[in-house]
Amino acid sequence: MIEFREPRLEDKQWVRELLAYSEYNNSEYSFGLNYIWRRLLQKGIARHKDLFLAKSNLRGGAYLFPAGTGDWQEAIELYREDAKKNGIPLRLYSVTPEMAELLKTQYDGQFTYEPLRYAADYVYRSTDLIELKGRKYHGKRNHISRFETNNPDWSYEDITAQNLSECGDMFEKWLVENQDKEGLEDERLALYDSFDHFEELGFQGGLIRTGGQVVAFTIGEELTKDCFVLHFEKAFSHIQGAYPMINREFAARRLSGYQYINREEDMDIPGLRKSKMSYQPAMLVERGYALFGDTL
Repeated sequence: MIEFREPRLEDKQWVRELLAYSEYNNSEYSFGLNYIWRRLLQKGIARHKDLFLAKSNLRGGAYLFPAGTGDWQEAIELYREDAKKNGIPLRLYSVTPEMAELLKTQYDGQFTYEPLRYAADYVYRSTDLIELKGRKYHGKRNHISRFETNNPDWSYEDITAQNLSECGDMFEKWLVENQDKEGLEDERLALYDSFDHFEELGFQGGLIRTGGQVVAFTIGEELTKDCFVLHFEKAFSHIQGAYPMINREFAARRLSGYQYINREEDMDIPGLRKSKMSYQPAMLVERGYALFGDTL
């Protein structure tokens, strides 16, 4: 029987050690994401031998494909027991095609895979986001050029304990400008968890100033040795070029040592999808649900 509990900051070390075995380029396999969204998604985590297990309230209850080292099928059986105990179907979330194929092979087709376009992670080559070379990035370069022309006093800083509160102040102003959007209170809780435990979570970030004021910031963490995942990116939309500016500057100053940058999913928001596609992703990490047939 698995004993799930809410993620705690002291779990970071053992969780990251187990996640490092799998090296999944899938944003769901980051400790920080599981921690900051624990309340909204009712996240529960557990350790079974050297496997990381997780559960959320997605679709009434779903489980994360095990990460780590060891017999993952043994963990799936534990999931089946837990699902039966709670009277829910055995459903896995954030399942990639590779995981789905493993499930299909080992469980003789008893799992049904449902890919979700809106859940796909957008993954970019770091060199593309840093250099913005070629015609495909012509528009991005123009926006950045306009930003630099309009804001000759702009500056970049890494986020530290000294300037973190200013990011919070900027975010509160951003909320006022974007109050018509859905889910802002949930995002606010997750972001303030990031602010409150920035160093403990091992997060990194950068900000842009104009006129001495913060106008854009971004925050993320290492996902694998080769990939960094961005959890938040905020900028004032009325300042032309602020978004591409923070995107390029943080990548150039902090992420050149990574081959890839994961900017997470678009949540089926048309404008967000258009923006993420405009940066020409190197790949989309397809994700979806896998449902075990005999639990329907």
